[in-house]
Amino acid sequence: MILSHRHRFIFIKTEKTAGTSIEIALSKVCGPDDVITPVVHPDDRALKESLGAGYRDAQHELVPLSKYTPLDLAQAIARRRRLRFENHMGAAEIRRFVDPEVWATYFKFCVERNPWDKVVSAYWWWRHLESQYRDDPAGFARGLGRYADGVIRTIEMRPVGDRSLSEFVQSGRANLVRGFDLYSIDGEVVVDRVLRFERLDEELRSVAEHLGIRDLPPLPRAKSGSRPKTAGYREALSPADRDKIARVFAREIAWFGFES
Repeated sequence: MILSHRHRFIFIKTEKTAGTSIEIALSKVCGPDDVITPVVHPDDRALKESLGAGYRDAQHELVPLSKYTPLDLAQAIARRRRLRFENHMGAAEIRRFVDPEVWATYFKFCVERNPWDKVVSAYWWWRHLESQYRDDPAGFARGLGRYADGVIRTIEMRPVGDRSLSEFVQSGRANLVRGFDLYSIDGEVVVDRVLRFERLDEELRSVAEHLGIRDLPPLPRAKSGSRPKTAGYREALSPADRDKIARVFAREIAWFGFES
């Protein structure tokens, strides 16, 4: 998630939609007062570092105390932890934690992806994460830092394990892939533009032009390599799997006209 005061935009990061690649690219055009949430996975941080100077690290993650409700304050005291702008923070929370003028006037955008393709991508990504965790639990936890507990809890409680893609879908594990709820409030899309993953480079350039960003770098390829090159979703999913995904992600399909 990025909140840029320099360019007056809010980027909401959905899951399995090249969000990390976009965050890295946008971090190069952000200013010193902009909110940038962390690049979480060590491989992605290494990729960012390999691109050279000028890419900003995470900054201004803490939610201003002025935005706390009494309940927020009580929970922060009990947990001994300040509220933060989070990686995959949804629109409702972002709206709560920013000034009304910022929410009303800044250009808000995100990316959406064909849900059948997104589920296949999520399947291979979680298999990759679980393999890394099983090989070196301590190193995995160190690498993810404060995000480790949530990822490890998901791995332990809802593992993919040796499940096939079909079992991943039919078990309901694929339902955890978040999208529509992140950029909608009460069922209504609240961003100014939803970019299509399938033509991301073109659409991101269009957004940059709209915002007056003339020096946006090319998108790096974060999180690439975990999915086999042959894992096309049409070949990989059975009719029953496609039907299940269509029910789970019916809102995205209705809004954007995705086809299986």
